[in-house]
Amino acid sequence: MALLTSLRSQVMLASRRIPKAMRVAVVVPALNEEAALRQTLPRALAGADELVGSGGGSADETVEVARRLGARVVTGPAGRGGQLNRGAAATSAEILLFLHADTTLPSGAIEAVRQSIAGAALGGAFLGPILEDLDFAWRLRRRGRLAILGLHVTTGARRFLELGVLRTVATNWLIWLLFVLGVSPRRLARLYGQIR
Repeated sequence: MALLTSLRSQVMLASRRIPKAMRVAVVVPALNEEAALRQTLPRALAGADELVGSGGGSADETVEVARRLGARVVTGPAGRGGQLNRGAAATSAEILLFLHADTTLPSGAIEAVRQSIAGAALGGAFLGPILEDLDFAWRLRRRGRLAILGLHVTTGARRFLELGVLRTVATNWLIWLLFVLGVSPRRLARLYGQIR
């Protein structure tokens, strides 16, 4: 239910618009991601109007690193839905860009997002998302047009390095298939596991 509440809030926030140039807030949920944030946050902040880090009780210096790099930080219990919701609530920007802590935005990403929303897209992505991202995209799609941007984001390879390419790809496809067939994300989380 927390994810559904989070998604409803995000849909409402993503659709707010103003006549002038729309402000973009990058919201980054993070748990024990200090090393990744050192790489990804400077690029995100370079283009965004606002950067919000949403901590989930990290044992490392994730929160301190995010603050030092210029992010407004909100904290609370771990869990992607709750962290996204807290991050979204911490900004008044008209456009929200939700970014994984280990994902680096390409040059021009923020402007491409602004242009897509100004061009009547309700939301969008840089690639085809899965699980909570897929669910969020499906819910947005029911409300209006989505844009898939031609830019490529770069995400850390730690899962591929830990599990191997074949196992990682096979696991991802299995999880995606089970999700589409109605298996709950909570049950699928055990299959996905935590690689940091």
